[in-house]
Order: sequence, then C-alpha cells, then structure tokens
Amino acid sequence: SGSTGEPTFVSKTLAQLNTEVAVLAETFPNIGSTVAATITHQHIYGFLFKVLWPIKTARKIVAERWHYPEQIIAGLNAIPNLCLISSPAHLSRIDNNPKPETPFISVFSSGGPLGKEHAQSAAIWLGSSIQEVYGSTETGGIAYRSQSSGDTVWTPFPGIKISEASENSFTIESPYLSEPQLLSDKLKLYPNKSFDVIGRQDRIVKIHEKRVSLTHMENILQKMPGVEKAHILVDASNGRLNAVIQT
Repeated sequence: SGSTGEPTFVSKTLAQLNTEVAVLAETFPNIGSTVAATITHQHIYGFLFKVLWPIKTARKIVAERWHYPEQIIAGLNAIPNLCLISSPAHLSRIDNNPKPETPFISVFSSGGPLGKEHAQSAAIWLGSSIQEVYGSTETGGIAYRSQSSGDTVWTPFPGIKISEASENSFTIESPYLSEPQLLSDKLKLYPNKSFDVIGRQDRIVKIHEKRVSLTHMENILQKMPGVEKAHILVDASNGRLNAVIQT
C-alpha cells in the first residue's frame, strides 16, 4: 500500500477477505455468470473482485486481462452473461470506440474517482450501469454508488460504520478490520448514513489508480533550473494535475 507516499505493509487475514467477498455477493447477487477484467489481480481490488468473488460464488473467470476496447468487444461477442471489473482509467476513455451490440450484465469501477459524465457515457457504451466501489487497501471496501443511475452519494456496505472522530477527521469500523481505523479522506455525513467524499487529509491523490504525492512533485519541480516555487492542483472536472510555477 502507498497511502503515506511510500509502500507500507498491510496485513489481511483469509477470514477478513472471505467476509468482504461474502458482503459483495450479498450486495450484488446478479452480476452475471462470467467475470472479466481490465485490471490486474495483483491489486487488492482485482484479487477480491476478479479472483476470490467468482471462486466463492462458482462463477467463471476470464483469465486474460483485457487492455483494449477491441478485446472487450470480442469478449462480449464470444462470452454470454458477462461482468466487467474495470477502473476509471479505462472507463473514462472507452466510449470513443464503436459501441458493442451485446451489453454487459454488470460493470464495476474502483481504484480512484470516476467522473459523473464518464460514468454515464461508459454505461451507455457498455449497456450496464457502473457500480463504483470506494475503499482502500488498508480498509477494504467501504461504500458503493452508481452515478450512471443517479446516485451521487456513497452508501456504506453492510457492517460498515463511519463516525466523526474530530473536525474533518473520520473513523471507520469494519468487519474487515481488526480495529477501528482513521480515514485519509474528508467526508460529509448525512442522516441516512450515506456520505460524500470532499477531499483528503493529506496531499496524496490518485491519478489513474496510482497514488501520487503532490508535495513530492512540487519539490521535484522546484529543483529545476529557473523554478522558484511550484504548486500542484488537481482539476476536479477531469482528475488531471496542473502546475502553477513561479519563475
């Protein structure tokens, strides 16, 4: 894991992983009979969704990782009743290609924020609403939403409890954790237990599922000839980085 900017060890028991997969199966019972993915199983998200979940629920797995829209179209033509495990990096670009004739039964996205417009356009292209999952390596899955179906706030998974520890600081209690854990994100909680993610406690952001330290990038820029000061901003509309540089 890299929430602190440097890789750190995260311990997971088989019981915790099994519990999380059971919650996924309970929350999303009708995802299709075969699971395919554009993401790697070496990531915790891919390991849970592409490997453990289909094994536990007796679903088939497409072993090949699909990198390109052409592979997705070919797979849809050859394999019925498909579920796609994907990410914002793929879904935000997928609708620039010819639309498949056969729809997916279900589509999941995680690993970073997916813009509402991208969620809606990808849902039209793939023929299925996009179920987004919010969480981290440390916490496991926390909540889900489907912006393509009109859900803009996050709904916690069963067994998840989020409480405010202090101003702009939040704690999660989860059946996947041995003890409560402090979240890295700032949230806005609602009375029905749903919430919005409004920012980070630190300056670590996710760009295409990769954790990036904005402070580290600024330090690198400021070492370049002619740069006196630099500040990195994240464009909320597209998730891209912008640099303001004083020379």
